Amino acid sequence: MCTRPHHRSLPNWIEDEGIAVPEHIKYSSYWATYDIEAMQINQTNLNSTEKLEWTHKHVPASVSLCSNVPDHTEPICFISKGDPKELVVQMVEHFQTISVAAEAILREDEDIIKLFETIEMKIKMDEARETGEEDDQDPETGEEEEDCDIPPPKKHLHRLRKLLPKLESHFSHAHPVTRV
Repeated sequence: MCTRPHHRSLPNWIEDEGIAVPEHIKYSSYWATYDIEAMQINQTNLNSTEKLEWTHKHVPASVSLCSNVPDHTEPICFISKGDPKELVVQMVEHFQTISVAAEAILREDEDIIKLFETIEMKIKMDEARETGEEDDQDPETGEEEEDCDIPPPKKHLHRLRKLLPKLESHFSHAHPVTRV
C-alpha cells in the first residue's frame, strides 16, 4: 500500500482521523461496464503531419452497457442513427440513471449513515472543546470520556470539516465505470 498522501483514498484519510471505516464501504460494491464499437470512415485532412498521414476516422457506431446495480442488470445496447454525439449522450444519460440508483441504495446503508453521524459528532465535539462547551461523550461508544484540558488541534478539526463534503460527494452520483 502506498503511503504517499496524494495516493491515499478517502477512507484512509477518515481512518487517519481515528474513525473506523467498515471494509465493505471502502470500495464501491457497484460497477458499470461498457463496450463501444466504431466504424472506420475514409477521410483525408485529419491533422496529418509530415511523418504521419491519417486516412480513416473512428466514429462510434454502438455501445453496450451493463451493471450490477439492482434493476439495472440487464445489458442494453444503443445503436447510432447517424449522430455519434447523440450516441454518447444516450450512453452518459444511462450511466447517470445507474449512478442515481446506486446512490439511493448506498444512502440507505446503515454503516454509511453511521459513518456520517460519527464524523458529524466528532466535529461537534471538537468545536465544543474549542469553545469550552464539551459534553465528554465518545462519538463511537456514547460512553463518558475522561476529562482532557487539551483542545484538539485546529488542523484536525479543519480536516474533518473538509472530509465530510468529500465523503458526501463520494457517495453522490459516483460513476464506477470500467471498460471491457
